[in-house]
Amino acid sequence: MLERATGCLESGGRHFLRTSSRLCRSRRALRSSFWHHGAGDLDLPSWWATILHPPIGPYAEGQYEPEGKATRLKSASDLVTDEPILDFLYPTHTLALIRRISRLGLERWERCHAHRLGYSSARGYSSKSGGVPLAGISRQEEHENDGAIRIVEQPDAVNITSGSTEGPQPTRLDGIQEAKHALSSLRPPLREDSNLHSLRLLLRSSSKRDQEEAWKLYTGLAEKRWQSPALKADLLEYLSASRRKEDAERSLTIYRTLQTDERRPSSYRAAVAAFLLLQQSGKAVMVHEEACVKGITDGVGSELLLPYMISHEQWQLAIHVYDAFSQMLRREEVRGRPRAWRVAQRAHFWSRVQLLPELAEKALSLTKLANQYLKIASAETAVSRKFISKLAGRAIRHTVTVAKGLPERRSPGQRSQIRALFESMEELQIPTANLLEATLLQLLRSEEDARYSNHQPLVKFLYLRYRDQRTINQSKDVIFGMLRRLCKHEAVDSAGPLSVRSVTGRLTVESVTADWLRIHGRPTQTMLTLLMSTYARLGMSEKVYEYFTQLHTLYPDFPDEDSLAPFVSLIYVHARRAEILQAVQQFQRIGEQFGLTPNVACWNALIHAYARVDDMDGGLRCFNAMREADVRPTMYTFGPLLDLCARRGDTDGVNNLLSLARLAQVTPSTHMLNCAVIACVNNEDLEAAEEIAEKVVEESKASKIVGSLTLVWNSMLTAYALRRDVADTRRIYRKMQTLDVPLDSMSYAALMQALVLCRQTDAAAKIMKELMPDNGVRVLAIHYAILMAGYIKQGLYEKVVKLRHRMEKRNIRSTLATNISYLKAKTIQELKGLRGADFTDRSARLFNAEEELVKMVDSADATEIAAKQPQLGISRMPINESYPEAYFEFMIFVYGRKKSFNVVKQLHAKYLKLKQQTTGELPDTRPPMRLLTALMSSYFHAREYSEVLKCWDFLRTQAAAYAALWNSNPSSAFAPTSIDRIAAARRYVLARPFFIYMSALAKLDDTARIQSTIRELLASGYVLDSRCWNAYVRILVRSSRIVQAFHVCETHLIGDWPGWVQLPRLPKRHAVKNRTAYIAAPRNPLPNELLPAYSTMVYLAAAVLGLKRVEALGGGTGETVKAIRQVAPRTLSAVEQMPRVDDPFQMMLLRTL
Repeated sequence: MLERATGCLESGGRHFLRTSSRLCRSRRALRSSFWHHGAGDLDLPSWWATILHPPIGPYAEGQYEPEGKATRLKSASDLVTDEPILDFLYPTHTLALIRRISRLGLERWERCHAHRLGYSSARGYSSKSGGVPLAGISRQEEHENDGAIRIVEQPDAVNITSGSTEGPQPTRLDGIQEAKHALSSLRPPLREDSNLHSLRLLLRSSSKRDQEEAWKLYTGLAEKRWQSPALKADLLEYLSASRRKEDAERSLTIYRTLQTDERRPSSYRAAVAAFLLLQQSGKAVMVHEEACVKGITDGVGSELLLPYMISHEQWQLAIHVYDAFSQMLRREEVRGRPRAWRVAQRAHFWSRVQLLPELAEKALSLTKLANQYLKIASAETAVSRKFISKLAGRAIRHTVTVAKGLPERRSPGQRSQIRALFESMEELQIPTANLLEATLLQLLRSEEDARYSNHQPLVKFLYLRYRDQRTINQSKDVIFGMLRRLCKHEAVDSAGPLSVRSVTGRLTVESVTADWLRIHGRPTQTMLTLLMSTYARLGMSEKVYEYFTQLHTLYPDFPDEDSLAPFVSLIYVHARRAEILQAVQQFQRIGEQFGLTPNVACWNALIHAYARVDDMDGGLRCFNAMREADVRPTMYTFGPLLDLCARRGDTDGVNNLLSLARLAQVTPSTHMLNCAVIACVNNEDLEAAEEIAEKVVEESKASKIVGSLTLVWNSMLTAYALRRDVADTRRIYRKMQTLDVPLDSMSYAALMQALVLCRQTDAAAKIMKELMPDNGVRVLAIHYAILMAGYIKQGLYEKVVKLRHRMEKRNIRSTLATNISYLKAKTIQELKGLRGADFTDRSARLFNAEEELVKMVDSADATEIAAKQPQLGISRMPINESYPEAYFEFMIFVYGRKKSFNVVKQLHAKYLKLKQQTTGELPDTRPPMRLLTALMSSYFHAREYSEVLKCWDFLRTQAAAYAALWNSNPSSAFAPTSIDRIAAARRYVLARPFFIYMSALAKLDDTARIQSTIRELLASGYVLDSRCWNAYVRILVRSSRIVQAFHVCETHLIGDWPGWVQLPRLPKRHAVKNRTAYIAAPRNPLPNELLPAYSTMVYLAAAVLGLKRVEALGGGTGETVKAIRQVAPRTLSAVEQMPRVDDPFQMMLLRTL
């Protein structure tokens, strides 16, 4: 029987050791009387009360013994009795076995379930009637959601059985403790297990992601003594990296087990983060306050609390945290902490507030709330106002930072928030002057913000508000920074590109200058020099002279040898205005009047002046004089000279100058190398130009050149766009994106040009109105000029007028190109309304167009040509020969075709008067080439053919100087000489006037002179366009030189013959206009594309039919169809395949044959 009992106990022991310790919780509620029954009458042994104690539990935070130290709890094995229940029923050996097995099982259970010790749900008291408390147990009030029972050891335990409190009584716990101590002395000491070693390695690792594994290793430790405070603090810091709520609860469990002196700053930070993750902000504030009171300043989680309170709009707690932090800083200041440390702490405290996405909205919410309740002055309201001031300041700076990258059509929301914040702060009587000054300085000192961007209205709003502050004197740094910003973007007067209409006034260079004079009085030397440089770039010579006089009056010793910047501005302003004589006078004034020696900047400005008027000879002479004066050239010296060669397509000249720059040890710039690209483009060698652009990229990566790559790739983008090559334009655009080449205003101008030439002007307008503002790219007058030219080509003249009004509304300065386009649109629009009118009668006039012309002429100023933008509509002519001639050219051409010669003479007289006013000299009797061509057309329609011939002679002389190349070889640079060769980019300069000249000779029946002139032009290097060759072929046909006409067509026109279209397709309107009806030609052939016109083919067909008829009749002059087939087989084949249709040309020329 005993043997069976032993077997049963053995199997029961195994079951006891293997059974899961998970408690089975019943959902059935216990009867309420269960908790009030009496247990004192039961005959239970004295150790019964010990098993009613909870296994273990942490002390509540803040519970301490009188000595100030928290009492540690004993383990569960210390509280369990050695005797089983009903021990008298067991035999002696069985009882001993149970004791041994139970002891081992409890220790193992304790190790495996240590993680439950902090959250035990066992009852810590007995429900004995009478309410006598158990020994060592006391219950306190629950703190918020924390319902744990607080357990403390009391010095005088109450005897449970008798209820007596007289003196200390021995309990069963003392015996258990003694028994455990005896058993532990019999066992050998355990070594540090692998869990502790693995945990330490994990906590020291750089990775903070395996919190679950760390917790398992910690709870699996075999000995409680291994859970040292240092280990707990390390684990607490490791767990704080997690954002899981489970880890937050575990962190708080460990935090509560640490004594106050064992808690590190990272422990407080972990507790704060855990409470915030569990949305217990009140407890987090208490932990932070405890750390601040203890004097712990670094890394306690202060920067975590404030963003949480602000994002949840818990303003009272946020102000409490700010006040506690401020008091801590004041205490540390008294203790002698340096100011730099306090500044760093304050910046760290607010660091995460800046990252809140809706900071401005939260700050506005706080200010509105404060305006309702902060009406009485007190210490609390003072702290609140200070907190509001700090928060609003950071919200404003954050909003400014966000608004910088937003497009103009989205940034008004940010500006309205900033405006509302300032207004709310003023209602709370919070000073804003310092905040305005700090924000403006932050914006004005940023180099990234210095470039043009649509956030500029925000800068101006802040400055206008700052200017109105009467409590302080506005800082010199702010005013000068704002002046420098406006000067950079040329925001002058009311026509500056950045001027805006505001309720408080406009902000321009002039207004900011007036602010300086009103507040600080005397302008500085740097300020006057900056103003002179700005107005010089704009060509405003009167302003430059005014500030030069002030500078010389206020500072007689300035300028000196070390700084000749004012003299550079005097020369440069005339260079921008294309006034070479005045520029030379100012250069000579440096030495003659002031006794100073011109420096390299003065020489560079003078060379630039020669380049502006396309004077290659003068530029090279100036360069040679500079070298003789022992002035070392720079990249800005070679730039204008390279521009002169690049405009002509002179690749040899560009290469020679680049070689000379290398000999002078000048660091090349992208502008210098871009001239090589432009020269190849103008020489119609786009493949070589693109190869040079690729080499520039490689040299830029190797840091061998300086400057932006955008300039180089813009040249390629523009080259393909002007040739209507949409595919290659798109390819270059994608390559720029691949190379991370930023797009600027000229990049978008090239894209717009490609669309306009393809008759997609509305799409180009979207680029200007939407894409460019969204990308923060400045819209210039050149973009409006491109759109105006596109709408004129499409016949949408009303849109040109709307664009003009849009420019005026946005205060964009007009240029020569926009004025010409606007005047042309007004002229054509009015001309259509007078269709059929007889202009020979003086009553038929373009009064509106003439009125616009008078307005432009009266307000004409050279500032229109000073802008650093391409000038469309002047056909690459020198800028000094296009202004003001371009205003009269189109009007004279129109009136000449309408045979209103009296008006032409009046316009010519106005031109001469205006030229005298602008230059101060009597104009030459021979106008420039463009105006001379318009006069030729008028003389031709007036049948004054002799005047046409005189104009042609003048044009030949001017073209020879304009299109000639110059020797720029470094070996002979001191003696530039003319080369008997025509520049590649200017070979077509005589094409248009020669057409008029040839037509006049045809009227005079002087075909021989036409032939000789063509031979001379071709021998000199000039090139005729398709229009001239077609007219020449028709003249030869009319003069019965049929074989020669076919030969000319075969040689110059038929090379790229596209064939005829398939009938019965009718020709479109643009095909008839371009003289390509029924020819499968491009919609808009390029000027250099040679193609026979439809009318020319009809003339040739009529000539062939006439020859065939003469041959059939047996007559002839020696010219036969066989001879034509021998010299022009392709042309004859195309003529024979021409479709026969009933149109005016064929009916007039063919039906009669």
